[in-house]
Amino acid sequence: MARLPTNFALSLWLGFLGVTGLSELAGLAGKSTLLGHALEAPAGQGMRGVFIAVVMLGTAALLACALAMLNTADERRVRMGEVLAFGGIGIATSMVVAGLLFGEPFANVFDRIDLALWSVALSLLALGFDTVVHAPDDEEDDLAFRKALLEIEASIPRERQDRYMKTPDTSAGEV
Repeated sequence: MARLPTNFALSLWLGFLGVTGLSELAGLAGKSTLLGHALEAPAGQGMRGVFIAVVMLGTAALLACALAMLNTADERRVRMGEVLAFGGIGIATSMVVAGLLFGEPFANVFDRIDLALWSVALSLLALGFDTVVHAPDDEEDDLAFRKALLEIEASIPRERQDRYMKTPDTSAGEV
């Protein structure tokens, strides 16, 4: 699988944001348990809670599109997937920073802001790493590389082959 760090980071954010958004909607609907598991209290009440749920689910959908595009063979779609991935992580970053700076309601979404900041930083590192490593090959670079290899090969001195093939004649006293 290509782009393993990016796929891993985006999948984690996708899962977190999707589950958090659905949990937020369930909490706003008055549910305190879902399939026998207790839900956390909603991060916000009324329109604040709806806003958080929409932002979480929308960002999760954006990251799902980015993952789908990043894992195609079409180079143009891969580049668009990278843009969507950076956009989705940018939205997640803004939510974490909003929780850090302004507190509620986003501070209620992230239990520990310091760990959320680390998650954002490592996700950006993964995306940046894969973007650099999986840069498209340029035909001109490939031709220049092959030309340089040919020039290096041409510059290596060659020994004459007949020098090694000739055996000395010892009958005439030559050594």
